[in-house]
Amino acid sequence: MRRRAFEARDAARNLVKRSLELRDAADVAMREAEAAIQALRETLRKPLTRIVTKHPERQIGLPSHHVLPIHLEIGDRFSD
Repeated sequence: MRRRAFEARDAARNLVKRSLELRDAADVAMREAEAAIQALRETLRKPLTRIVTKHPERQIGLPSHHVLPIHLEIGDRFSD
């Protein structure tokens, strides 16, 4: 009976340890997601840059945004 009680306590201890590890991993993932969202917001707030050709007199006035692939999500839309 004592052996079974010890095994039960050990299993419970392992489950608690594993749940704490999972909670910590989830916390890290949430912080990384928040940092990625913040970086995307900062990128979108930056002023638009102009694309310049080799000949300055023929400058193309197209705005461009710089967005990293990591900041893209399913459903994002692009346009020319």
